Amino acid sequence: MNCIKNLNPLSKVILLYHKGHKVISQSTQRVKYQHLSTCALCAYFAYFAVENTFRCMLKTFKYLIIAIVCNLFLIQSLPSQTPRIDSLEQVLVSKKLTDYEKTELFATLAREYRYVDSTNCRMYAREAIQLSQKIGFKKAEASANIALAQSYIISDFDTANAKKHTLQALQIAHNVKGLEIQEGTAYMDLGNYYIYSNQFYLAHYNYKKAEKIYLKINYLESLYLLYRNLYILFGYINDDVNSFYYCNKKLEIAKEQGDSLRILEASYLIGLLRFKHDNNKEAALTYFQELHKKIKFYSSSYTDFIAGTIGEYLLELNRPKDALDYLFDILESQNIEIDYITLPDIYLIIAEAYIMLEKADSANYYLAKCMEHPVVEDKRWIDIYRVRSQIDFVKGNLKSSLENYHRLHYFSDSLNEQEKTLEISQLKNWFELEQKDNENEILHQEKQKQQKLLILLSIGSLLILILLTISLLLYRKTSEKNSELKKTHSFKNKLFSIISHNLRSPISSISEILQMANNVTTDTENRTKIFKNVSTRLDNAHGLIENLLIWAKTQMKDINPINEKFNINDHIKFIVNDLRQYADEKNIELENNTQNHFVLADIEMFKIILRNVINNAIKYSNSNGKVTIRSEQTDNEVIISVKDQGIGIPEKMMENLFQLSETKSTLGTEKETGTGLGLVLCDYFVKKMGGEIWVESEVGKGSIFYISLIRN
Repeated sequence: MNCIKNLNPLSKVILLYHKGHKVISQSTQRVKYQHLSTCALCAYFAYFAVENTFRCMLKTFKYLIIAIVCNLFLIQSLPSQTPRIDSLEQVLVSKKLTDYEKTELFATLAREYRYVDSTNCRMYAREAIQLSQKIGFKKAEASANIALAQSYIISDFDTANAKKHTLQALQIAHNVKGLEIQEGTAYMDLGNYYIYSNQFYLAHYNYKKAEKIYLKINYLESLYLLYRNLYILFGYINDDVNSFYYCNKKLEIAKEQGDSLRILEASYLIGLLRFKHDNNKEAALTYFQELHKKIKFYSSSYTDFIAGTIGEYLLELNRPKDALDYLFDILESQNIEIDYITLPDIYLIIAEAYIMLEKADSANYYLAKCMEHPVVEDKRWIDIYRVRSQIDFVKGNLKSSLENYHRLHYFSDSLNEQEKTLEISQLKNWFELEQKDNENEILHQEKQKQQKLLILLSIGSLLILILLTISLLLYRKTSEKNSELKKTHSFKNKLFSIISHNLRSPISSISEILQMANNVTTDTENRTKIFKNVSTRLDNAHGLIENLLIWAKTQMKDINPINEKFNINDHIKFIVNDLRQYADEKNIELENNTQNHFVLADIEMFKIILRNVINNAIKYSNSNGKVTIRSEQTDNEVIISVKDQGIGIPEKMMENLFQLSETKSTLGTEKETGTGLGLVLCDYFVKKMGGEIWVESEVGKGSIFYISLIRN
């Protein structure tokens, strides 16, 4: 037992519990489950055998929860484990499972075996880890690592291996979505390991991380266990405020779950905290007696805990007879199951009760019963010497009583120094914890301020962006309206300009010619020439009006082509024949060398394009010239060319030939007028049909217009 002197109190209790568990685990399954809860109770009393006396229970209530936790968990989980394990193992051997099903089953068995059989637990955990790594089943790998880590603590108190596997589980869970439960469990286990080594800040840090995860997913079962651990942590450093807070948190969850046993447990712990510094012993006694009546229907172990507390209060209220009733009930309920480490403390407290009744012989008997067991700690000697001194005093042996009193103070002074050192260490640890928590809180507040500022800046930026977007949309809308207005205004100006300049002139000329023809002195030959001139000018005016109407229509609304397959040669022949009279009047040869090529285009648009281009070729050709129309086809298109031997186009005009706003129509070789709309329409219609139009020209030598259209 001397090996436990270097451990902190929490670790001592856990180690003693594990030692008891190992002894019990050698028993048959029936006996094992029957007595496991006793092991937890023995662990609690074992702590007081090593670290304090049963009489000091109220002053050191903070460790009581450890035994309660062990007891509660074992009572609720262990009795049902064997049937469940048998059922799972039956599935493993009787069914053909996929690798995923087998891996999950291995991890589940490892978790079930944690408190029953460490060998089987580790075997199944390693099988699960190996197979999960092979198939990439991260959830099973994390769960198996957690079970393996807990097995190392439960069976061997091997914190190094336990921490190693917990960190492996944490790394997996942290990097994979959907493993919040495993991540929270790993953080909680890490907090437990840091408590073992007195690193309270790190314990608290990991517990709070686990709490954040559990709250997010509303995982009440693990939250309850986590608040239990936080209660232990703050109880160890004597922070009653936080201990009370987390005890109430436990009570809230127990009520939400409707778990009567947990409600009573939390109520018991709250009572210990509530009456810790309260001098109203009667109120405390009534409180715990009411709890004792309720809890005895659920757990004999819990009944013993509360019975011990009631016995303590009864002794303080100078009611030793009533106290003995409760204390003997504890002995009777445990009977031979009580561990030998626990019995000395029970005998001592009974001896103190008999001293109060001035029954020295009975007190001496139970003191002797206590002395039958080895004394493993100095604090036990303090209790022994105190009881012996009191017995001698009751018997009237004042000298012996004084000697024992001196021995009591010798050990007490020695232990006080140790306790002061321990208290200073605890205060230092708690100061560091509080300081780091304050630093974290400051950092958290600063981070929150930065986040708020960032949010405000983001909102401000978003508002500015929205305003800019609205402004841009309004600007675009205004610009579009202005553009439409400008377009309409430009259209109106062009329309009036064409009508006033391009149509007025031929109509005036026709009027003058008709007046001349009306002159009686004009002979028949001249009249014929005049009427022929009128006819030509009327044809030109008709062409101008026709182009003007088509152009105006394109400006008023968008015209979409109705494409169909047709032979270009059929329509070009018709256009050539229609324009031949005009060509003959200028003594110009029209040569159609187009082939039977088929295109996919709008027939009416095609006619307008070819008529305008051929008409322009005749218009700007000199007499005795020649206009040649050809066609050729490629894989994707048909290219039509119209070549003349006319005056050509200046380079400056070439750049804006298809832009009405930049183009001024020039007179033909015989003073023919035009609007400049023809080529604009050609460019518009060709592009609408997915084709292209372009020109090659040399001044004085003529021009070639090319039109490409899509083949069928």
